[in-house]
Amino acid sequence: MNSGLVLVNSEWTKERIQLVKDTYCKGSTDNEFQLFVGTCQKLNLSPEARQVFAVKRWDSSLKREVMAIQISIDGFRLAAERTGHYAGQDGPFWCGEDGVWQDVWLSETPPVAAKVGVYRKDWVKPIYAVARFKTYSQTKKDGSLTMMWAKMDDLMIAKCAESLALRKAFPNDLSGIYSQDEMAQSENEQKTQPQPQPRSVDQRAPAKIQSRCDRVLSSFASMCKSEGITPNGLEYVLEDYCKSKPFIEFGDVQMDMLSGLKEQVKSGSTTLKAEFEKLYA
Repeated sequence: MNSGLVLVNSEWTKERIQLVKDTYCKGSTDNEFQLFVGTCQKLNLSPEARQVFAVKRWDSSLKREVMAIQISIDGFRLAAERTGHYAGQDGPFWCGEDGVWQDVWLSETPPVAAKVGVYRKDWVKPIYAVARFKTYSQTKKDGSLTMMWAKMDDLMIAKCAESLALRKAFPNDLSGIYSQDEMAQSENEQKTQPQPQPRSVDQRAPAKIQSRCDRVLSSFASMCKSEGITPNGLEYVLEDYCKSKPFIEFGDVQMDMLSGLKEQVKSGSTTLKAEFEKLYA
């Protein structure tokens, strides 16, 4: 392990860093591990307490596994509390096809959506987030719900709504960070094999695409640091800004949008912080 990757301090000793790398980040690259430990340190969350996770998933575009950082709902709540601005919640509430919100879900069928509101001490009104069951539920290959989503449908979708609301309320701390429950759907098995890509799509070599993305991330990371923003999960924020995913597949349209944003920031007509806050307002 490259010991220069992470900051050694009273909580993150060399021994603990090695333990986390060997136990909770198996197979991670040095850059992925740096990002994981940096996120743990920034949010003061513990992988040992199962508040934050490094999850490896297959990326079909890269033809390899990539790491994603996920936080448990308890980790989300703890991060919000530590900001000093968290002032509680409304809900959760659930609704069916009729759109009528209820404070308890008694039906044997899953709710259509859940809603949670989050208060901040420096806000007059709470901010609400709605999560649709169809969007977040995890299914098996035959299309049926997995055990947790079948047995605790109301609880699972409520946690997704709460994560959404907390991220909207505290974007500076939680932008680009997603909960386990939100990302469960990413493991849904496809019923059909993916169709071959038409020849009209970008056929540039993967190495060139990766290099282009690395340059974009590097330039925006520098701009973030100049504004005092921690650039953890920056690629996810840029995906939200361009309303497109995944970042590694950005084409000319998305790159033009990011180029325009850089020029606006350089000219002083806006700031990255202002633009990023708009995403989660």
